[in-house]
Amino acid sequence: MHSTAPVKNRWFSLRWILTWLLLLSLSFAILRLAFSANSLTWFLCGLAVLAVSALALIVTFQRRWRYTVLVAALLLCVYSGVYVSLSFNGRYEASVVGLNGVKWYSWAPLGYVQDYKWNQSLLLTFVPLYYLDTQFWHPNTNSSYSGPHPINK
Repeated sequence: MHSTAPVKNRWFSLRWILTWLLLLSLSFAILRLAFSANSLTWFLCGLAVLAVSALALIVTFQRRWRYTVLVAALLLCVYSGVYVSLSFNGRYEASVVGLNGVKWYSWAPLGYVQDYKWNQSLLLTFVPLYYLDTQFWHPNTNSSYSGPHPINK
């Protein structure tokens, strides 16, 4: 009698990853709406959707945790790579303008500023990397800066 070992399924559930990303994006959109409308109801709805997305993430990790970690690491690399390419092509932009001219310059990766308006959605998308970038590589100038335009240090 010939006995065969069960075949392991080595794929992860991409459907759960996409569900988690969709729910996470939806929760942040609802929370942004809640803060702009100053609504407790929308805030609670956003927290509920955030909790459901956390449950979807737990289910994802329980099913195939190795492949989920691999996909999460790949997504993190792509996320970081997109920001690095935007930052590589960025420049300092006027952040605070007063009556006597520019008071403060801030680092702006490519696409963050158009017609002197900061793109808040792009800024919120990359806020952790933007914070690290402005703390270590492209520090913001302050009111003690005296010059026409800052340069990279």
